[in-house]
Amino acid sequence: MGHVGAVGVARRVSEKQITWSPDREHHIDVLGLPQLPPHKDLGGISGGPLIALFEKANGQLAYHSLGGVIVEANPEIENVVAIRSEFIRKRPA
Repeated sequence: MGHVGAVGVARRVSEKQITWSPDREHHIDVLGLPQLPPHKDLGGISGGPLIALFEKANGQLAYHSLGGVIVEANPEIENVVAIRSEFIRKRPA
């Protein structure tokens, strides 16, 4: 698949999940990587990180952190579903 960059919007945030979609209207460069093509098959992305950017009330970037772990990607409707990072826990031995 190679590397692509994408900035998106959390379209839905529930108690346990974040559903993310690319924001093509407000695309910004991500480390010089090519932009995510429309309807790209993201097979194999499960288990990868969803990095969240948090803003202050005035719109300035405050910080970024792990938002979740990707569990599903759907190219037809261009969304990615992640389990929120608060639910990551060590399995019992």
